[in-house]
Amino acid sequence: MSGSLHPTEIHHRRHRKEKRHRLRARLAAAPAAERSAIEAKLQKTYALGSGPQPSKSSAQAAAPAPVTHT
Repeated sequence: MSGSLHPTEIHHRRHRKEKRHRLRARLAAAPAAERSAIEAKLQKTYALGSGPQPSKSSAQAAAPAPVTHT
């Protein structure tokens, strides 16, 4: 973990990582009939784009310039 993070942020990241691993372990051990329910929960909880969101100031600075086609 990065030393620049606050202790609570480190705790939250570790907790999310542990939770993700527990769900994946349950998915691997589950019978085929229960896998679809666990997969749905994983998709809902860890959907694409649900990762850390950039702050507004860095998002504006990193925004690409508009593309003009001529």
